Amino acid sequence: MLVSIYGSLAEVQAGTHRLAQVILGASHLTQSAIPALLDGCNPTLALWKENLRKTLANQAELLCRRLNECHGLEVALPQGAMYAMVRISTELLDVANDEEFSQMLLQEENVFVLPGSAFGMSHVFRVVYCLPPSVLEESTRRIAAFCRRHSKKHW
Repeated sequence: MLVSIYGSLAEVQAGTHRLAQVILGASHLTQSAIPALLDGCNPTLALWKENLRKTLANQAELLCRRLNECHGLEVALPQGAMYAMVRISTELLDVANDEEFSQMLLQEENVFVLPGSAFGMSHVFRVVYCLPPSVLEESTRRIAAFCRRHSKKHW
């Protein structure tokens, strides 16, 4: 039971209780459309899927190529996810770990990546590539600038 000094959470508690009693699920209309959307013989759907695969493959290649050019970073081409895991060389960059790298990158370059420690991996970060190429170009440019600035070996 939620308790507050002035009872201000009473309405929140009541609303939460009502919401918990609602049966949530896909509508009948949505459920009836799913088989048609998943039909492997649908040529329009097959073309859409192939275009999506090509687009994501191109974006993954762009991201990985640009990040592999960054001093102190190493990335392998993803094999199915819409993100890449990037290894950080703390021997080459003046960052202590992936959390510090991610925090400083956000503060200095306004680029958000997830530290690998959030997934039980150290000295790596995760970055998504399902963004327009222009956004990937700009974000990798900013990451490269960050790595140059924080290089232990000055350029």
